[in-house]
Amino acid sequence: MVQQQSCPTSTAEPPAAIPQTCIRQGCNNLAIENPDWEDEYCSQECVVAHCRAVFATFQEDCLKGNAPPQPPQQQSYPAVK
Repeated sequence: MVQQQSCPTSTAEPPAAIPQTCIRQGCNNLAIENPDWEDEYCSQECVVAHCRAVFATFQEDCLKGNAPPQPPQQQSYPAVK
């Protein structure tokens, strides 16, 4: 006869999250809890500034020919009637 062992249940609370600093370059503020931002930014201004900087870098890479490869586009053909 095999006895099943049950896992002990823990009543302890999960450890507190370590505060994260805003990911925008040059910002040292603590990030705020926001699921839309994945808790990475301290304000809307930092979201916009970071997106603007990332997009500018992407544009520079495209102009230099270092853009990521684009998936092939499907051609649409007119239906034959």
